[in-house]
Amino acid sequence: AVISSSMPPTTVRPDPSRRSFGSWALPLIVVVGATLRLVQWSAAMSLWLDEFYLAESILEASWLEILSQGLRQQQVAPLGFIGLEKLAAALFGSGERALRLVPLAASIGTLVAMPLLARRILSPIGAIVAVAFVAFNPLMISLAGAVKPYAVDVFVVVLLLGVLERLRRIEHEPNWAFGVAIGTLGLFSVPSVIVAGGAIGAWCLGGARRQRGMVLAWGLTAVAAALWARVSVPPPVSDFMHEYWTGVDAFMPPLTTYPTWLFEVARNEMVPGLLLRPYVSPGYFPLAMRSLFAVAVVSTGLFGVWRLARRRDWGWAVALALPFAGAIVLSRLALYPLAPRVSVYLLPPLALLIGIAVGGRPGGAARRSATLPAAVVLAGLALVLARELPPFPIQNTRAQLSELATARNPGSPIVVHPFGETAFAYYGSRLGLTDGIEVLSTYDPRTSLIELDAFRGQREVWVVFTFPTVRGYARDPMLCYLSEIGVETERTLFPGASTHRFDLSDPARWTRARAEDFAFDVPEQTFATPACGPDREESGS
Repeated sequence: AVISSSMPPTTVRPDPSRRSFGSWALPLIVVVGATLRLVQWSAAMSLWLDEFYLAESILEASWLEILSQGLRQQQVAPLGFIGLEKLAAALFGSGERALRLVPLAASIGTLVAMPLLARRILSPIGAIVAVAFVAFNPLMISLAGAVKPYAVDVFVVVLLLGVLERLRRIEHEPNWAFGVAIGTLGLFSVPSVIVAGGAIGAWCLGGARRQRGMVLAWGLTAVAAALWARVSVPPPVSDFMHEYWTGVDAFMPPLTTYPTWLFEVARNEMVPGLLLRPYVSPGYFPLAMRSLFAVAVVSTGLFGVWRLARRRDWGWAVALALPFAGAIVLSRLALYPLAPRVSVYLLPPLALLIGIAVGGRPGGAARRSATLPAAVVLAGLALVLARELPPFPIQNTRAQLSELATARNPGSPIVVHPFGETAFAYYGSRLGLTDGIEVLSTYDPRTSLIELDAFRGQREVWVVFTFPTVRGYARDPMLCYLSEIGVETERTLFPGASTHRFDLSDPARWTRARAEDFAFDVPEQTFATPACGPDREESGS
């Protein structure tokens, strides 16, 4: 008999005894992972600064404003994500749970789609490791309860990899409209276009030629979505974002000038950032442990690529490795930052590579040697997650403003640093803080002191700081100056935030300092008690 060469290769079924373990382990991992995400979402934790900024556009900005002027507060997010958020707010209200419903759905969607993909391209043990790597990841759990597009990024990436797996198995050509539909996912997730490029490259190596039209439509639509995302950002916002990511070293310098940059980013930022929830200091783990984690994760990923290449599975080798190469190249070109939260879309390909490194592809001989490394990976995940279980708080602005509403005498002025304006806009009416609120006009310390002079003579003045990095934007100069011309009568501290009450009614203290020449230092962005003293040299504003 003659067997046609166009027939798809026969896949050897895994040993049923091994499949039985995965048949109950994978659903259990999905259920536990979904439960952790529901715990994070249902806690309805207080919104934090980035969420406030994005929620302002979701709840208040019209589509005409967004399309013509961009998002408010110099924010950047895919228009598809903003549309889903606006729909959720229209249907379910403006509360914390409603605003976080889209990220929750995307995160749980990832948990459902990931096992379907992993079971087709990984051995049973490898699939368990890969799915667990996503399901029990603290960053992924926390992003299920954050008004940010990162959970959608991960879900879209898993969908794209699933499309590639499907295309490699079928011989007929899907309708070109299917390619357009897949390409438009770039409107919901900008970095997914990098993964789409890897998937299309993999198809070019091993895809059926009958699918050429559909893949061409996919590629062109994905590129158009990426270009639209770039041109839709107003130049001032684009310049601000570029300056911001440059300041946090998220753009790769030339390797000739800083050869160790990539490893240091992996050790100090990427690996801790992708394994921990947001705003946890890398110092949460000792340097030696972070170095070990970085070496282990990078080595395991490279071993996974090598194992694919050894089997001449070039399609999947390209599909899973190219996103990392693309991320580095885009960072070098200063087009997209290489930073933990915005690079969370790399987690699914990383999880699959680790699964391949540990357990291999399906169809191979049973590998008892895979049990030990799988146990090590799962134990590492358990160690990271066991140090803190959800819900993961970032800021508790709601509790801070609630206590202020209780302690404040009606009509007493509240001075708000600009970082806290959106927090008062969102929670103010909910907590009865609707009058006497004065938002400073600038981040400049000297101007802030001058504006504080308007409150001389007040017996009760409240000053509110709602975000950790505000210390580098006038917090300490303001508190030092107010302590000179008045008396601090109450201070309440929160994680990365504080509320202060001052009595500025004593004229005898007014002559002790003037806003125009008060000496101050602008400290680093920490939130320790401000160090005030008359002998400090002025460093400028």
